[in-house]
Amino acid sequence: MRALIDPRSNRVCQVAEADFPVAEPLFWVDATPDIMPDSHTYADGQFVAPVVIDQPEAQPDPIAALTQQVADLTAALVAKGTIAQADISGEAVQLGAAQQVKS
Repeated sequence: MRALIDPRSNRVCQVAEADFPVAEPLFWVDATPDIMPDSHTYADGQFVAPVVIDQPEAQPDPIAALTQQVADLTAALVAKGTIAQADISGEAVQLGAAQQVKS
């Protein structure tokens, strides 16, 4: 295998089985089959592998997690009979919380 190198950027432009005529300042060097064009570079007589940057792990949506926790807690309270299903509607919950604070 042969790699075509652009010395102005150290870029591996192409990999081929055999040389073919190219314009100056491009030149050919021996390469192994794992060398990839536009991925590897060539500096100081050696191929340099591309740098792989790990993508950050996706973080869960905190709002969705809290919403699920509230739903789970509400379901548990309804199951225990601590609150009635009717108390869960928007205004009833707000009024219930306000009445408990005033008490």
